[in-house]
Amino acid sequence: MRGVGSSAGSRGFPKLGALGPVAARLLGVVLLVAAYAKALDARGAAARLRDLLPLPAGVAYPAALAVIAFEAGLGAALLAAPRHRRVLLVGSATFLAFVAVVAWQLVRPEGAAACGCFGQLLERTPRQAFYEDLGLAGLSGLAWLGGPAPPGARRPWAGVLGACAGVAFALAAPWLPLDDHATALAPGVAVEATQLDRVIPELRTGRHLVLLLDRADPTTRARIPHLNARLGLPRGGTPVWGVADDDPDLATAFLWSAGPAFEVRGAPPQMLRRLYRTLPRSALVDGGRVVATWSGFPPDAALDALSRGELP
Repeated sequence: MRGVGSSAGSRGFPKLGALGPVAARLLGVVLLVAAYAKALDARGAAARLRDLLPLPAGVAYPAALAVIAFEAGLGAALLAAPRHRRVLLVGSATFLAFVAVVAWQLVRPEGAAACGCFGQLLERTPRQAFYEDLGLAGLSGLAWLGGPAPPGARRPWAGVLGACAGVAFALAAPWLPLDDHATALAPGVAVEATQLDRVIPELRTGRHLVLLLDRADPTTRARIPHLNARLGLPRGGTPVWGVADDDPDLATAFLWSAGPAFEVRGAPPQMLRRLYRTLPRSALVDGGRVVATWSGFPPDAALDALSRGELP
């Protein structure tokens, strides 16, 4: 009888136990994608972290880098050592903590903030994030299936390398041409997806140049007369719109100090923050769709083409 039971167990349990490493590696991939999405725009991740937790402004950015390091390190560790019990314990605790944070967001009186776990790569409502995090927490339970890893299979260095790589990428990302990947404003995107049409309904038809502005930035103010002249405003061949955080005091000061020959409309900061990593940023919209973007203002050759009503 003992031999029969042992034979049945060898046929059944190894198959069930194989789910554990697969689940652990899937969780590792999820964490690496989340770390990558945050590292693309660590400043934006810090702003979203402040929406979720009551953090002082000076603490938010270092905290965002710490989250990136933790997620990248844990993700790499789960991929390299999917049966390491300590790694699995940290993984399960992490996903349960994610569930608790999103649940707290859903029940707080002032309303829930967007999770922002995957930056602009995957935008989710707080309720969607809650259900998805519940599923990931369940997957972290499946990751325990199977026996512990043999000592020779452990790779403690993987987590350290992952954490260092995540932080290094986050620090280098602002100088890399990644705006189209890190934000919701990219060529090919419909203007409705950017939500700019809520502020500028005119963008739904025709060709327009949109300038995302920081009205408090002295360099931007000094650049406006050059843009006015190069675009042939106010009679240039391409309509031009500015968009900035909705601040009436700054709007008045910007109008008098910079003298834009185009209308600048205010937008909710949270809506605008989805569209840039640094300001200014520019986009050409044609037929209700983004066709080109620039980090900063368009180059003079593009401005000259737009002044004639041509595509740059």
